[in-house]
Amino acid sequence: MDDEHPIFDGDQAEPDHWLAEQRLDEAIAERSRARWLAQQQRELATFVGLCVDLAEHGHEVAVATAAGHLHRGRVTSVGRDLVAITSAAGVVWVRTAAIRWLRTDPNVEVVPTGDRRDSGADFVSALADLLARRADVSVSLDGIAEAVRGELVNVGADVATVRTSAGLVHLPLHSVSEVLAVSG
Repeated sequence: MDDEHPIFDGDQAEPDHWLAEQRLDEAIAERSRARWLAQQQRELATFVGLCVDLAEHGHEVAVATAAGHLHRGRVTSVGRDLVAITSAAGVVWVRTAAIRWLRTDPNVEVVPTGDRRDSGADFVSALADLLARRADVSVSLDGIAEAVRGELVNVGADVATVRTSAGLVHLPLHSVSEVLAVSG
């Protein structure tokens, strides 16, 4: 190295100054990458992913359903097409398509990020589990104020049957909004 062509010249005559600028440039670039990745995650957000996040963190939620009910509790399970909400009253399985809105505690800000994996369970398998337990259920249907209450006696591919005091009631699953296990 000769004195006529130094590596560091002018304001960069000190290697420490040059190194500090390089570190600053790297820190700025890293923050920029982090912001970009966070933005990408927000853009890929799904409702199921949000519910998985809520279940993992145990946050209290309120959920309004197509049947006109408001359920308060914790999200305890998330499947392909259902969300389980647990409260002091028990567990209610709500079809994801029947959720009209979900609200978290005002002190908790959870912004959906990314597309998270659900448990893989579905509404039919949740009902089959209730059937195996010979559970008494309260089944709410989209747009109908009165729930069907009784013993769950059959679950098929797209139909559930409940034994009520008035006889068997056959429910097409596409119209079921939510199911509350009242015993079992």
